[in-house]
Amino acid sequence: MSITSPKGTFGIASFLILCLIGSLYYAYDRTTAYDNLKESYGNTENKTNGPASIPVNDISSEETKIAKDLIQGSFDDLWGGMDSTKILDYHTDDYYILEHGEVWDNARVSLFMKERLAQGNLPKRVNRMEYHTIEKYGEAINIAYDNYGDFYQGDSLVWEGYWLESAFIIPTEAGWRIRSMHSTRIPIEEKK
Repeated sequence: MSITSPKGTFGIASFLILCLIGSLYYAYDRTTAYDNLKESYGNTENKTNGPASIPVNDISSEETKIAKDLIQGSFDDLWGGMDSTKILDYHTDDYYILEHGEVWDNARVSLFMKERLAQGNLPKRVNRMEYHTIEKYGEAINIAYDNYGDFYQGDSLVWEGYWLESAFIIPTEAGWRIRSMHSTRIPIEEKK
């Protein structure tokens, strides 16, 4: 049976009309969806300096200090000092870090520390941060910074590390804690 037979379900003309109706409906649906999306988020064409739908709240000097102290302290005590007993002094229970292509939680951070300590003769790590942004969204703080680590054996500098990082800090019942972080290792020759 051909598509043009009188006993067939569709004639060619009917088939083409259905295709045309489907195409028009698809085009209309996409246009409507785009218009609805644009309307729901407002016109963001001229709002390129910040998020379109998340208001940035004023951050106090005290909150800025808390955020900087959390970052500096976590690197001094955890990554420099390799003290896994202090993890929850800085991190939430459900903390995670996107560490150069891997996802680490508190257990993975603790394992890393134990492995490093087992190697013995660790260099001393000195951490220095240069902050790009510290912004408050609702009750949370987002912070972005360059992290420089100088590693010493005795008085000799044996390695320099440089990371571009960000952290999301939230208030908890125990105080402000780091909920998540992102870290990208940068080759030292690319540092500013």
